[in-house]
Amino acid sequence: MASGKLTVEFVTPRGVALAGLYDEVALPGAPGEFGILPGHRPLVGSMRIGIATLKSGSEATRVAVGRGFAEVSNDKVTVLTSSCTERDGLDPVALKKEFAEIQGKLHATKVDKESGDSGDHLFLIERERTIATLLELYGEDPPAILRPYNEDEPFAHAAPLSGAAAEEVANNPGA
Repeated sequence: MASGKLTVEFVTPRGVALAGLYDEVALPGAPGEFGILPGHRPLVGSMRIGIATLKSGSEATRVAVGRGFAEVSNDKVTVLTSSCTERDGLDPVALKKEFAEIQGKLHATKVDKESGDSGDHLFLIERERTIATLLELYGEDPPAILRPYNEDEPFAHAAPLSGAAAEEVANNPGA
């Protein structure tokens, strides 16, 4: 694109949530934050829950985004995300109350380590992270969340393979 700007679109299941021309975009990638400038090589990356920053001149716009994917090609950035929320309209009191309720539910929820069934546990963790990100976007100090690495992944609690299944994997590592 000759303008030296990035054409950016954030698309949620409800449609285009945000679109515009920007000089720079920083997204919360799954392995870590990544930045995009005009002329960036084509890229497809996965995103985690976090804050995206869009810069145009000296102005910066921040939005909270859910999990999703970002595609960069020919100075166009398309972000497919589960949610995209701007600061306006956030109620920090209601968010803190919901965060406390979720914390209580998480402490009461048990994960069946044998079957790997996590029930509502993964949903609660996802919502907890979303609320923490919304509070950070609002300007509040984000609440501390201590979770074992990958606790929010669907198979993190799956029971280890044993018996014939473990032997099959051991004998066919590339399969």
